[in-house]
Amino acid sequence: MSVANRDSALELVERARVAMRGEDFAKAKRLLEKSVRLYETGEAVALLRTLAEKSEREKDQPSPLRRARNVAKETKERERKEAQRKHTPEQAAHVQRVLELVRRKPPFYFYALLEVERSADEKTIVRSYKKLSLRLHPDKNGAPRAAEAFKALNDAKDTLTDAHSRAAYDRTGQAPSEQAMPHRRTHFQHMHGEGVTPEELFAHLFGVHVSADGRRRRARPQPFRGDPRRAYASARTEGSSDKLIFQLMPVMLMLFVLLLLGSLGGPQEPLFSLERTSYYRVGHDSVAGVRYYVPQGATHSDEMWERVEAQAEQEWQYRVGKVCSEQRARKVRLQRSWFAPSDADSYPLPACDELEEFRVRKNAAARTGRAGGHWA
Repeated sequence: MSVANRDSALELVERARVAMRGEDFAKAKRLLEKSVRLYETGEAVALLRTLAEKSEREKDQPSPLRRARNVAKETKERERKEAQRKHTPEQAAHVQRVLELVRRKPPFYFYALLEVERSADEKTIVRSYKKLSLRLHPDKNGAPRAAEAFKALNDAKDTLTDAHSRAAYDRTGQAPSEQAMPHRRTHFQHMHGEGVTPEELFAHLFGVHVSADGRRRRARPQPFRGDPRRAYASARTEGSSDKLIFQLMPVMLMLFVLLLLGSLGGPQEPLFSLERTSYYRVGHDSVAGVRYYVPQGATHSDEMWERVEAQAEQEWQYRVGKVCSEQRARKVRLQRSWFAPSDADSYPLPACDELEEFRVRKNAAARTGRAGGHWA
């Protein structure tokens, strides 16, 4: 093991810690084993031992089928007790209002769930959420399906208090779980180039048949059987070659545009990376403390450096914000659990704390008028 590999090994250990905080233990194990192969450190060995002990404890737990049965039994018992809890008509009305909005899913209904305007800032959203959560929390509201309504309220708050998620929601009007739903293309769209990828376009032009359900198969020539005169008459009724070319004109035009755009410039490497690699070797810290890397010898104008730094901070916020949302959802599930531990309210949210510290540093830098980071 070379001492030169020590920095790479330590970097892998840090990435493994991030994976463990996100409960991706398989990825953490792979990173730690790779770190030990590069340069064995006591920290990596200790973390591997921790993962091994956790794996041994999980072996002693019930089988997945038994756990699923236990969860189903607990859920049924919880629902039975929830139905027997007392509640007021006003509490039931609050629950029904939320559930009705979730059922209809009108555009931008997250704002209606939280009873705020689309122009509301984060403080207003959080203030409204705290007020509504007191009405809908299952511990205070005994109406049926109050837990479901409370979960919908939390989803809306998590989306609208995260800058990246809110921007995406404001563009589409749909919840993150409802976006990126693929739809099947019709035969008309394949023939006229609507929503056709370059691969599908080439496949269509060069003899690959795309059926209506999205499957592809290469068309094979069939042997001719029958009367040649009847075949000629049938071909004429189906349309001439000129008509076929006219129908394919939009597709051919789009192909020409794609080839023209491709000839103007090939794919370019990103200007930065949040991980240090053999290509992105030079480290840089933003004013808010975000570490990112650029290629050796990269030269840009001051305006371009500010843009790169802003993009690096946005990418970092998106990554950490995603982990923070997962940790918050895990905490809510733990608090709502029938066998919730006494310290469920103090469940740690390291990613959220890290994100909050970033915002504090960002605001402090904006007040002092600092610009640009420092090289390392």
